[in-house]
Amino acid sequence: MKGKLITVDGMDRAGKSTIATPYIAEWFKERGIPILQVADLNYTKYGKELRETFLSKEHAKTADITSLIMLSCSARRELIQSCIRPALDQGINVVCDRFTSTTYTFAPKAQQLKMLLDLSEDGTSPDHTIFMSINYPTYVKRLNGESDDQFESAEQDKFEYRLARYMEYFEMHAKRTQVSVVDATKPIDFVKRELDQILSHLFK
Repeated sequence: MKGKLITVDGMDRAGKSTIATPYIAEWFKERGIPILQVADLNYTKYGKELRETFLSKEHAKTADITSLIMLSCSARRELIQSCIRPALDQGINVVCDRFTSTTYTFAPKAQQLKMLLDLSEDGTSPDHTIFMSINYPTYVKRLNGESDDQFESAEQDKFEYRLARYMEYFEMHAKRTQVSVVDATKPIDFVKRELDQILSHLFK
């Protein structure tokens, strides 16, 4: 039986990497279910090198968003071909921190870029996406002026724009990928219980 691809996405500071993805991986391990934990743009050597470039202050001065989108798509395609698809074909489930939906929120509204995003998945779409949801006040509180990341912004209009783009992406792909929303403004124990319920339903 082929494995399932579960992606974890959401706004910055929602706990995707620190809470949700590690908890999901541990949930599978505790039940003896094969699982591979990966991260979009932060797993393969190629992806990690690109991420370091993206986040550098020097690169931020000359960065062109379309070029960044194209590079991130190439890294995702490489991740899928070298890691995700081989695992799925062997019956191993995969949990991925961020995926195409994240890139979509930054991409300009151009049909060519939408085609590029689909191409980056190389025919491998998530079976289920868990969206870690936070509101703007929570985001600002957690950001607390700590980030040097060029992609993080404390401006509310940018936050609301990206959030709307997430919803737009999920609606566009509703027929191929199920989405569960977790209220990530809640305490960690609540978030973990929500994740447990989602996973228990998916793998009952």
